[in-house]
Amino acid sequence: MRLIAAAISTLFFNIPASHSADPEPLPMPRMIEQILPAPAPIIEMGPLGPVLPGFFLPDRYAHWELMSIDRQGFYKPRVILAPQPYYLYNGKPYFYLPTRPQDLSNWPTVR
Repeated sequence: MRLIAAAISTLFFNIPASHSADPEPLPMPRMIEQILPAPAPIIEMGPLGPVLPGFFLPDRYAHWELMSIDRQGFYKPRVILAPQPYYLYNGKPYFYLPTRPQDLSNWPTVR
């Protein structure tokens, strides 16, 4: 079978048949000397000195500040009472204050 494949490859594709089973050994890789020096670390300077690496860990419960509990005990979007009341999470106006004031849970309480 091997001879048939070698004969076909030699006749039709002009590929010489290899007669040895061992592949030609590759030369050893040459050691290339270091051309560039090692990069120096860049220290970013801020207004108060060097900026140290760090990270900011956001609060996992911060989204609950945008919610408020209504009179039935369910969470609803918080409404800010201003001259024109608005939703805290997106700033859209809350038009239902004259008709449904009981839906708001953050009315000022008298103590």
